[in-house]
This record gives sequence, structure tokens and C-alpha cells, in this order.
Amino acid sequence: MKIIDTHAHVYPDKIADKASNATGIFYGIPPHFNGSVGKLLERGDRAGIDHYVVSSIATTPAQVHAINTYISSLVSENGNKFTGLGTLQQDLEDVEGAVEEIISLGLKGIKLHPDIQRVKLNDERVLRFFEVV
Repeated sequence: MKIIDTHAHVYPDKIADKASNATGIFYGIPPHFNGSVGKLLERGDRAGIDHYVVSSIATTPAQVHAINTYISSLVSENGNKFTGLGTLQQDLEDVEGAVEEIISLGLKGIKLHPDIQRVKLNDERVLRFFEVV
């Protein structure tokens, strides 16, 4: 039987500690690991996880492109170990362009995180995502 982790947030090594700590502070729960790909794979191997659906969340429009290309590169570098999800952010101006990029990068969906992104799914800025997709 193949075991798939369908909710794995990952960050580049240089910001992994900061990002996972910020998430822990946001939720009031200390992180169990730093959100790096290496740590995810190490712990996942011990747990018998075969595959991961990976994502990261943009909290500003400027992060969208970098996160989407980062997630795409992880998928490319790790063979069939990862399925990647893209991100959008509610204040993004060129939603259509970002969605086209997500598709061209081979990402398989879009991860929204309303609490971290501090937006409701029925916010007009988010509803326009559904019009494009």
C-alpha cells in the first residue's frame, strides 16, 4: 500500500526555520520540525511515507511567482516523490497570468490558506480566483 501525505508545507532551507516558527506562533503550537524538504523526507522515510503533496503559502503578491517556481523545482528534482500545488494571494493583480504560470509549471492545483493569508473565501478578491480557474 502506498502512503501519501496530502498536506506538506515546505520552505527553502534559508527561510525554513523562520517560516515554520512563524506558523507555530500564529497557531500557538510549537513546530515539530523546520519545514525543510530534507527534514520532511527524513521524517517521512521513518514513517513509511511514499509520496507528498507539497505547497507553500504566499502572504504577499510578491511571493507568488517565487513560491510557485520553488514548488515546481522540488517536483522536478524529486522525481515521483512530490505532487506540487501552486499558490495565489488575494491582492495579486495578474491572477490570470499566475494561473497560466501554475499550469505551465506542471503544478496540479492551488493551495489557499485563508487564516494565514488573512482573508475569507467569500472575499471578492478570492472569488475572482474561481472565475479564472
